[in-house]
Amino acid sequence: MLKTSVSGRDAPRALLFDLDGTLINVDLERFLKEYAKLLAEAYAPRVPRELFGPAFMAGVTEMLEGRPDRSNAQRFFDTFCQRVGIDEAWAREQAEWFYTEKYPSLRPLVEPIPAAPEVVAEARARGWLVVVATQPLFPLTAIVQRMEWGGLDPEAFDYITHMEAFHACKPSSHFFEELCQTIDVPPSRCVMVGNDVHDDMPAANVGIATFLAKDFLLRADHPAPPPRAEGSLTDLLRLIQTGELERWIA
Repeated sequence: MLKTSVSGRDAPRALLFDLDGTLINVDLERFLKEYAKLLAEAYAPRVPRELFGPAFMAGVTEMLEGRPDRSNAQRFFDTFCQRVGIDEAWAREQAEWFYTEKYPSLRPLVEPIPAAPEVVAEARARGWLVVVATQPLFPLTAIVQRMEWGGLDPEAFDYITHMEAFHACKPSSHFFEELCQTIDVPPSRCVMVGNDVHDDMPAANVGIATFLAKDFLLRADHPAPPPRAEGSLTDLLRLIQTGELERWIA
């Protein structure tokens, strides 16, 4: 990612997109169930099934809690490996094998959202930095594969969040602050687009304007800062095309 520090009205502006349910269509409950089943099978040579589930969830919980001293990935492997008594090097090697050999079988569970590529292309044409601000619980390869399955070109994005690079998760303010620091764009010049009220709308707590994508709305009744606007991706496209979104941060 190139440095983007510029002062004044010509300073960079960033459009931060959640991924699952925002830019691609995923039945998350079914996807995560099948994902966990396949991952358990990948670790079965050394990790009994009765140990895998609790250890895996402990690792995920550790990532969600977030600490600045270690990346999400390091906290996951520290916790998981300690719980099941395996070597971290082997655990990481097995994960790499899994995402190459087994994870692609989940492709049928991901579908494109027709408006998404046009929204991304229009945003880039209007001068926005375009970022995938997904929950950083997966390695980069897993996120890139889901993007491709959902009809998105990963090269069209300026940055993608992932577990090796981040030290916090949504909805923590630390996640949004770390993202803004990483892309070198202040919160006041960012817009967060997401479908999960719980995870995405708290971006407003650090000064990021928000758009609630309602095509596949999640946790609608969860208390969170209200979005600046809401609607479909087609509605967002109109905001981009008319320049209205730019006026949010002008």
